[in-house]
Amino acid sequence: MPALLLGGLALHFSLTLAFLTPLNPIKLRLLPLIDGYIQPFFNQRWSLFAPNLEAKTRYLLVSCRGEDARGVSTERPWMNITLPLHELKQRYRLTPADRLERAQMVGVNQLEVEDDELSRKLLEKPADTAEYRAAVAFVEQQREGRKRAGMRLLRRVASRACAELYPELAAPGGARAHGHHPGAAVLPAHGQRGARGHPLRGAALAALRGAERAMSPAQTTEATAPGWDALVEWMARPRLLIGASLFRLIAGAAILIEYLINYAQRGYLFGPGGLFPFAPFVAEMERGPSFSLYAWSGSPVYFEAVYHLGILVAALWMLGWHTRLLTPLNYVFLWSLHQRASGIWDGGDNIIHLILVYAMFADVGAYFSLDASGGRRAVSGPPGPGARALAMLHTTAMLAFAVQISLVYGIAGLYKVQGGVWQDGTALYYAFRGGQFVWPGVTEWFYRDALVVTAVTYTTVAYQVAFPFLLFLNRSTRRVAVVLGFTFHLGIALFLGLVTFSLFMTSVDLALMGDDEYRALGRWLTQLQQRFSTRSAPAPASLAPDVARAPSSSTSPPPG
Repeated sequence: MPALLLGGLALHFSLTLAFLTPLNPIKLRLLPLIDGYIQPFFNQRWSLFAPNLEAKTRYLLVSCRGEDARGVSTERPWMNITLPLHELKQRYRLTPADRLERAQMVGVNQLEVEDDELSRKLLEKPADTAEYRAAVAFVEQQREGRKRAGMRLLRRVASRACAELYPELAAPGGARAHGHHPGAAVLPAHGQRGARGHPLRGAALAALRGAERAMSPAQTTEATAPGWDALVEWMARPRLLIGASLFRLIAGAAILIEYLINYAQRGYLFGPGGLFPFAPFVAEMERGPSFSLYAWSGSPVYFEAVYHLGILVAALWMLGWHTRLLTPLNYVFLWSLHQRASGIWDGGDNIIHLILVYAMFADVGAYFSLDASGGRRAVSGPPGPGARALAMLHTTAMLAFAVQISLVYGIAGLYKVQGGVWQDGTALYYAFRGGQFVWPGVTEWFYRDALVVTAVTYTTVAYQVAFPFLLFLNRSTRRVAVVLGFTFHLGIALFLGLVTFSLFMTSVDLALMGDDEYRALGRWLTQLQQRFSTRSAPAPASLAPDVARAPSSSTSPPPG
């Protein structure tokens, strides 16, 4: 069993790493295999704020046209409907304005989205063949399809805005929307976008392969490790249980926040009659291997039932009630919600999709849970071979936590190293000046100090690149990695307002500390509390006179 678990883990992350690398001859030949395995459930991109940040802000302007109560046709002036959301995000760290603003930008992004890496490679190598011409025609078809979908979304956003701004107007001709971007493009939102198998898998791959040479993979055989028995025993010993339980608490809280802060806007963002049309959504689910509970019915009653069931499951999972059962259920409900509006999420939502898959095999309810309360549940699980098997699954899952988060940090850091604004130390200046990520009264102080901006920019890159090495080097460096990660994401939550992203990332970081380390931390905190209580507590009144009259031992000899 250990060999099977470790082999499966190695294969999974080998394909994941191959998926994350730039397009190369080996990846090109294996792309059907890689893409077929990764998409859609393990899809991930970690070019977070990299390789470059654009110092430009994008707004959506809407002009409303309709008839007043007298039947007179009238047109209202252009209104910026993005700026109020930016201002709301600046005032409050927990607000639906973030998702609403991302929903506005989905349509704009579809109008201006760049070709993916495979399409760019294809267009760079023209060939006078029917196969190549068919592939290029398919690329053009995809571009036009994205633009049409983007315009449909913008019209729906504009119609909603006009209905709220001017309810007295009837709109026989509908609302007109215009994406106004005085600079050019805003920072792209990185998150799950309902990806499927690559549309160019057939024609484009064949066209590109004509220009590539075949490569024969090297075959290597590793000798069996001499410490295999020790490794098996290590895997069969319960470990990282406190960290896994903290992951459940923090990630569960973040999932609940996502449900609740968007609760008032749930019909607009996720409902069957909301921003994202229901029929194309159902067709998209039917075309690919993905799924969503929200695609099973267009009934508003069904939608409300699924949404509220998702809240209930997330709350019970966070509290630790039947965690073995509720972990996969929580994943199903969260994945379904994210697929319903796939363009409005960020990298934190991407990482929680992946980690929840691994968490299905982990024991995330050993501590701080209803499962463990009252001594009803042994931390190490039932005795016998079943306990060893569960422990091995848990250890493998926690190792998957560690490798996955290392890929997130490492790949993100390597992307940043390639960016000019990260190389010259100005990236965070542009991030804070974009309008999306502002903490009024604090951000201004930050970006006006060139020394602080440069130091934090370089520290961010250094930390992300170093994280995998710090995590796996030894126990001391692992503590440094986790503490720095906690501090790093606390800063992101405060300065950038990405609260759920920070909570998701922090939950995974904290899962990587050992049980002994948490117990030592608990003892230190208890001692600190006792020391503080002893110093702050006054001496009892009955002892005060005796203490005052007692002679000093340094000046009076003992009696007798």
